Amino acid sequence: MTNKKSKYKTPPIGPLAERFGSYLETGLHCFGEQFQDFDPSHIEEEKNGRGLMFSQFKEEIYGREVWEQYIIAVFEHGVVWPSGASICFTNEQPPEKVALLFLSALTREIAVSEPTCSECADTRDMFEKRGG
Repeated sequence: MTNKKSKYKTPPIGPLAERFGSYLETGLHCFGEQFQDFDPSHIEEEKNGRGLMFSQFKEEIYGREVWEQYIIAVFEHGVVWPSGASICFTNEQPPEKVALLFLSALTREIAVSEPTCSECADTRDMFEKRGG
């Protein structure tokens, strides 16, 4: 996973975030989509460390406001929403499995809603029809 959009050298992301991004990128390619259309970029936060940020909607189709509203970030511990809610990576829920959740949402043009329970990241009722 490379940050092709930035002219600045960005730090590498960790192996779990890299696995998530690679799996998502490959899956999107299988559906005739390009991960670059979701504006992925490498980021570094004080709290979460290095990660991969992208929007769940394409800016060129849904506009900047929607694009910004559905940005998420992937770090070594899991997927994080701007609110701080997250889906953690575990042995039972590895990055590839979580990437499948996002792959199905991105190809259907729906958003994965943030978990409402901090104790569990149950995937039931996480899809939210929005965007356009």
